[in-house]
Amino acid sequence: MRTKGPWKVSWADYKLAITDQDARVIAFPNLQNEDGDEDEANALFIAEAGTVAEETGLSPRQLADQRADLLAALKAIMEPDNGRKVVLDSRRNCELDRARAAIQRAEGK
Repeated sequence: MRTKGPWKVSWADYKLAITDQDARVIAFPNLQNEDGDEDEANALFIAEAGTVAEETGLSPRQLADQRADLLAALKAIMEPDNGRKVVLDSRRNCELDRARAAIQRAEGK
């Protein structure tokens, strides 16, 4: 059974804690930094990963694999059709623009 999200970072008994939607403690991250900023950032990252896994039902590895597959499919859509000139209507042009934008976001551009 999965721990229900969203996961949150909070303080419990003077400790940084990751909690579920019912405020049950999931974990107490091991604090190693004097100022705590890095520890809190790491805890927020863990909480976000747990929330996304709960929302999607996918592990981070599964999401990364899915992203790679979708990116490859979008890139294939964007390739010219074997050198043939294709007449595109405005809706298709809009879809291609969205695909281009998605590819750029996925590649960090």
